[in-house]
Amino acid sequence: MADYTNRLQVGVSGTLLNQLRDRASYTGVTLPEYVRHILIKEIEDNKIETLSPELEEEVEQAVKDYEAGKLVKYNSVEEMVKSWEKEWEEEDGK
Repeated sequence: MADYTNRLQVGVSGTLLNQLRDRASYTGVTLPEYVRHILIKEIEDNKIETLSPELEEEVEQAVKDYEAGKLVKYNSVEEMVKSWEKEWEEEDGK
């Protein structure tokens, strides 16, 4: 079971508190358990994806390469793989 040692205090209206208590009671859990469930569900449903700094740099460079016309167009996956293999062979030969 998770360790819930951190505390969060939030002010709510009496109406909202009563609604939360009613729903917690209806679902058969304590008020803190119910609020925790709501918060976790909200975070999971609306997860914001973030990029690592390294990946963010790579994306920025890719955008710059695109804008500079440095991208190569391939007619097939096979053509792309052959091009990569050729580049790798050239790199290994250096």
